[in-house]
Amino acid sequence: MRTINFYNKIWDTLRLLSTELDDAFKPMVETVGLTMMQARILFEIRQKEDTTVGGLGDICNVNNGNCSTICKKLEKAGLIDRIRSKADERIVTLSLTTQGKELLDTIEKKLNDKYNQVLVNQSQEKFNIIIEGMNALQELLQELNEKISQRSNVNE
Repeated sequence: MRTINFYNKIWDTLRLLSTELDDAFKPMVETVGLTMMQARILFEIRQKEDTTVGGLGDICNVNNGNCSTICKKLEKAGLIDRIRSKADERIVTLSLTTQGKELLDTIEKKLNDKYNQVLVNQSQEKFNIIIEGMNALQELLQELNEKISQRSNVNE
């Protein structure tokens, strides 16, 4: 019973977090004509300049084909540059254009204007506790997935 209760709590919490994140951020990115995934990809590219489509897909947990499609749309909108490697044309490197950087600055300013008054009143300790908890949950879920993977390898 403990396992089922734990599973249900994780499931409910993740669903609630997803909904709350959408409610908090989606209106901001939609006002500049982006989807949540497009905004996430742009922020990841800014954080890891010259990342590849494959690397970005791994980070955002999106298959490479979908990630490539999203990046093509962002390129067409003038927000990113996609550059094929001369050594291996399968590798596509991504970087933000000036327009992409300005758009992210606009989103970030909107987020700061709306949420900074709440966030500045939170202690660093609270942020650390939240991050530690998320990391612990991620490690536990990875351990569970490894156990499942080991079991399925034995059964093959």
